[in-house]
Amino acid sequence: MTSIVASTASSTASIRVARAPASARGVARGCARVNARHASKRPIVRMKAIEAETVSVESEKVTAFYADQMVDEAGMLAQSTFPIAPEDLIAKCKLILAKNNGGEDPSLLAADFKFVAPVVGPLKKEPFLAAFQSFKLDEGFPEAKFNYYHFRVDPFEPSRVWYDARFFGTNTGDLIGGGFIFISIVQAIRMTTSCRVLFNSHHRHPQGDE
Repeated sequence: MTSIVASTASSTASIRVARAPASARGVARGCARVNARHASKRPIVRMKAIEAETVSVESEKVTAFYADQMVDEAGMLAQSTFPIAPEDLIAKCKLILAKNNGGEDPSLLAADFKFVAPVVGPLKKEPFLAAFQSFKLDEGFPEAKFNYYHFRVDPFEPSRVWYDARFFGTNTGDLIGGGFIFISIVQAIRMTTSCRVLFNSHHRHPQGDE
């Protein structure tokens, strides 16, 4: 038993505190030693020399792969001798799309224009315009969204513009075109396509898709 004496200005108080038995004190000391021993054995994570060397080799392989297999698009386009700059080609391509693929302004299409698609074509300029101008897509899909994006010039063929379209629309009206009438089936359609337009250097008008 331990006595603690606390004094104040007016009185003095004595508090008796019982000490833990010797056996309990021994257990506590033993636990502290065990914890300290375990703490000293906690694993320390270190990267071994061979692991660091492997990472370095892999990094060199990746860098070599990039240099050997990845195209320097900007560098290739900078060396292009095609007379129309990439940004001008993209602007021309967007204008053609805004003019209903040239249907509203045939002068945008070269005399030797041809249209080639997976199922349709090849179509020369006049047959293409006749078919496309009669095709009333806006009546069949009045709320159609073509969502054109990712316009870029091909570094291997600097006269070719690539772009993507993610079409969203619901067929709520009859689709008329090419001498046919397709009855509305009220079906929502989502379709993603990758398109391309090839320009010529003489007339500076698109030769079409091929």
